Amino acid sequence: AQQNKYLHSLFIADHAVTNDVSWDALNTADLIFGKNYASGGVDYTLRAPSVGSDSTGSGESQHDTPSNNEWDRILDKNSGYIQNWNKMYSWGQDTSSAAESFRAYRGYNSARNWNWNNSSNRNANLGFRPAL
Repeated sequence: AQQNKYLHSLFIADHAVTNDVSWDALNTADLIFGKNYASGGVDYTLRAPSVGSDSTGSGESQHDTPSNNEWDRILDKNSGYIQNWNKMYSWGQDTSSAAESFRAYRGYNSARNWNWNNSSNRNANLGFRPAL
């Protein structure tokens, strides 16, 4: 995410639009770092949000590093902007600090929850929540 900075307003989907999908599959489809999308004469970049590369704690007090990741910035602005995270993880752009092949995701137990998994992992509770 540090290499793919955007000047933007950010809209994030209310729900994961797909699940049981790996980070690798989303990246192959250009959905992690951006795919052009136009609607109503407005051009957007459809992509995953940055979610941080490490965690500073747990539960609702958890913030992730870097602290300017988009997921936490949205929650800091208004915790109601990211909804329907219960029992669903959402892949993000970031590589985990644990290893280069691990990718970060958020959600499931709390909107602030941060975790990582191998980029090839897929399961029913791991999905793609796009940002525009």
